[in-house]
Amino acid sequence: MFDRWFVKVLLGLLILSAIFGLGRRRPRLFFAGLAAPIMTSPSVGSSFEISCGPRFNQFPVSYIAQNYRDWPLIDGRNMTKGRSWSNSQEEHDRGIEADPGDVIEIFIYFQNGGLTDDCEGGSALHVTIQSEVSPALGQLSLSHRISGVIRASNTPSVSSSDAGKGGDLLLNIQGGVPQTLTLVAVGVEVGHPRDDIKIAPYHLLDSVFEEGVDLGVVRTGPNAAGFVVFQIKVSAK
Repeated sequence: MFDRWFVKVLLGLLILSAIFGLGRRRPRLFFAGLAAPIMTSPSVGSSFEISCGPRFNQFPVSYIAQNYRDWPLIDGRNMTKGRSWSNSQEEHDRGIEADPGDVIEIFIYFQNGGLTDDCEGGSALHVTIQSEVSPALGQLSLSHRISGVIRASNTPSVSSSDAGKGGDLLLNIQGGVPQTLTLVAVGVEVGHPRDDIKIAPYHLLDSVFEEGVDLGVVRTGPNAAGFVVFQIKVSAK
């Protein structure tokens, strides 16, 4: 029995030496190898896989800042009422309450996969961020569903309605009178809308509800993330 125990210990030491030796030479592969059993655990979801990229919004959704977690692909807040962004999936699912004349701020979050900045050939090309609303802008309704879609020429598109991306955004009109939505003319931005992280935005063309805003090339890695931020206004009929 002592011999079998000794052999097991020796094999364990050899395996650990090989792992840490690989980690020193190829840190990206080393980290991915150790992270995989955690990130693919049943509590996260069996469909989750670590990929170097290009692949958008591949991490599990979180409503607080965490490493290797994604914000919901789309979220919103009532600016007129001074409301905050969603703090949980339950809040997100309930949607946003808005009175006639309120302005709603919305973000679409994008993050091009990968665990490090050095993924070769991992950049996403011809990236566009688009939002869709049902019913369409300018049409009367008491309930509006707003979605976000990320597209690129070299990776599959990702939508807020896909499983595990947080879901579409619901806007519920108060007062019992159907209202329309319009895009506020101040412009679309890329930046970080949350109060706990400050990133200077830059402005884009107001085409988020049409052909989408063109981001060009989006690198891979945990630091290659951003938010397309825009505002819509509820009519006051």
